[in-house]
Amino acid sequence: MLHPIYDYTDYRAYVSETLAGKEFGRGARNQLAQHLNCQSSFISQVLSGKSELSLEHAIQVNGFFGHEGDEGDFFMAMVQLSRAGSHDLEVYFQKLLEKLRTKKMQVENVVWQKELSKEDVLGLYGDWVRISMFLLSGIKKYSNVDQLRTRMQVSEKEFGEALSFLEKVGLVVRKGEEVQMGESKIHLKKDSPYAQTVSVLVRQKVLEKLKVSDPESLNYGAHFAVSEKAYKEMKKQALDFIANWSETMNKDSEPEKLCT
Repeated sequence: MLHPIYDYTDYRAYVSETLAGKEFGRGARNQLAQHLNCQSSFISQVLSGKSELSLEHAIQVNGFFGHEGDEGDFFMAMVQLSRAGSHDLEVYFQKLLEKLRTKKMQVENVVWQKELSKEDVLGLYGDWVRISMFLLSGIKKYSNVDQLRTRMQVSEKEFGEALSFLEKVGLVVRKGEEVQMGESKIHLKKDSPYAQTVSVLVRQKVLEKLKVSDPESLNYGAHFAVSEKAYKEMKKQALDFIANWSETMNKDSEPEKLCT
């Protein structure tokens, strides 16, 4: 899930609302003051707009809130935006904040993924048999080669070539007649030269499924016009959904069903 910090451009609002959250509760401002080795009255002055955090303080606030990587960079940029002494400097830090926010609002940044070489990407995503076998290898009832072969219903040659490929790139691990999923999380970035080919392949499979009456199937598509503000909020909600979806898939239990 995206860190809440990306919803802000004013560091004071972010600090104030975070300190008031469930994670801290009463005495949060005093805790922060102790961490910064300053008086709690200084924190109040900062949050009321009468004083500014120094960059040295800002670094310490990063540690207090547990910001990591880009979140820390984003907070520092918010502080520097507030401290900017000219219009040009304000514009610079506003653009920097937007750049950092845009960077985080990409699917590959809310899910962990294994990086594949260009050749392996084409080899995997260009063949639906390989994708299906990879996903099925994570389901216990298909952890045997014969069970997997029966489920796939493809020729012996096609099955063997697909299994060999998946073993080679580490997506499937085979021990005798037993198979299991190797790397379980992969993602094709949108700037990949194969992204369009894969999108077409996936859409073809969706169209095939729409021809089959399945009461358990869930399909939804829509075209709409919204404000820029609403669009950004919907995009964030979609990314949060993907992140939560990924967490749900990993924490529940053993996989039992192949979904496309």
